[in-house]
Amino acid sequence: MLVPTAALLVLNAVDEQVASLILVSLLKSTPEYYADPALFDALSVNLPFDLQSRHLLGEKGELLVFNECVQELVSLGREDLAPRVQRVSLISPSLGFDVVAPSRHGNTRLLEVKTQSGPATSSFRLFLTRNEFEVGRRNSNWALMACVAPEGPGGSAQVLGWCRAAALLPYLPADAAGRWTEALVHLPIANLNAGLPGFL
Repeated sequence: MLVPTAALLVLNAVDEQVASLILVSLLKSTPEYYADPALFDALSVNLPFDLQSRHLLGEKGELLVFNECVQELVSLGREDLAPRVQRVSLISPSLGFDVVAPSRHGNTRLLEVKTQSGPATSSFRLFLTRNEFEVGRRNSNWALMACVAPEGPGGSAQVLGWCRAAALLPYLPADAAGRWTEALVHLPIANLNAGLPGFL
């Protein structure tokens, strides 16, 4: 008997445009050990505590954004579109976005979720990969979602807001003697738009 994996169910639920984007991304750049989320989860059991807690923290933010997108559609009377909200990070954590959600104009929102532990201050601290930024730069429907949540298994997350890739540019390193691949970004909270990038 064949039983579809969670990743296959997610891929089956997204629209053709997003499925193509995911498949191209996987074929181009995903390391073999990231291609199967079950392998990543199995490896994470043996990760040092700080990496485990980072994984749990990120998961809290993704679940929050996923639920907020579903709730937004329900409140707009578009329950029919709610199944198209998906956590594509279950397919691979290296796509350049974690959650997809439909919009009224047909362009699926590509949401890269970053979650910071502890309360929000004047800036939001995040690690951004070159791939995440490049995906955002190429797709006008991409947005970085900033969330805060307590570390560990308990507590709930909160959405601080969102921004487009262009808003991150002043806080990224310049390519000089080399090309950056991952950057620690301190994004002023004032640069975030409230809530979600809207359905409308």
